[in-house]
Amino acid sequence: MVSLFSIQRIDLFGAVLRLTILVLLAFIFLNAGIAVAVATVVIFLQYLLLRRYSARVIDFGAPQNADDRQTMLGLIRSQAANAVFYCFQGQITIFLISFFARQSSSVAEVGALGRLAMIFVVLANLLANIFVPAFARCQERRHLRSLYLEIAGGVTLFCIVVIAAAAIFPDQFLFVLGNKYAHLHRELLLMVGSAVLAALTGTFWSLNAAKAWVAGSWLYIPLTLLTQIALIPFTDFSNVRSVLVFNLLSSVPNLLLNLALSFRGFRSLETPATA
Repeated sequence: MVSLFSIQRIDLFGAVLRLTILVLLAFIFLNAGIAVAVATVVIFLQYLLLRRYSARVIDFGAPQNADDRQTMLGLIRSQAANAVFYCFQGQITIFLISFFARQSSSVAEVGALGRLAMIFVVLANLLANIFVPAFARCQERRHLRSLYLEIAGGVTLFCIVVIAAAAIFPDQFLFVLGNKYAHLHRELLLMVGSAVLAALTGTFWSLNAAKAWVAGSWLYIPLTLLTQIALIPFTDFSNVRSVLVFNLLSSVPNLLLNLALSFRGFRSLETPATA
């Protein structure tokens, strides 16, 4: 039987090992390249540990189910374009700033504010390791709906708290970024708003993916591109605040799309009962 504690222990081992190595290297020599290399090595070690654990609870020699394999491959292929676009979509804003902005400080300020999105890393881990698996295992329709609302409501409440904290204590948030960015009070709320929308969208997407409610998710690409193209003439990319508004509005279509996918998913569960 799969033990959640054992899997979390492997995750904890990786986090502690990565932190320890980075702290030691900070006293010798450390840059972004070394940090990425350390993270890569640690992830590979976690993979080895997880594979060894899996060998005790899963029969790797069991025959494959052709129908299941075909379904899974079809699901992966249908999401390939979204995965590739997601990798590049985050860089579109940086490219537009670099191309249109008159000063490089705009790129630095947007990048610095983007680090505040790390607030939601803990939330993402909780979703991936606890809440989404519980949602995926649930088969009873009424309980599934209440579980969805509880998860979405909890994430929404957390997001509201973060926005309120940023509005009430902006200096404390900006202190983390350094003195050079202490003047970005209004921009702070826009960046936190973008991070909140990303967290909500990620939550709805994770819940949809857990139940394979992803048919039509390819619309994420054209909807996002069309929104950004429509916003470009009205956006001053030399102004950080304007860029952050562009970022914020660009993420709205994907949020609405995932809500629509969730609605359609629950409707599909009701269809057999009404037939």
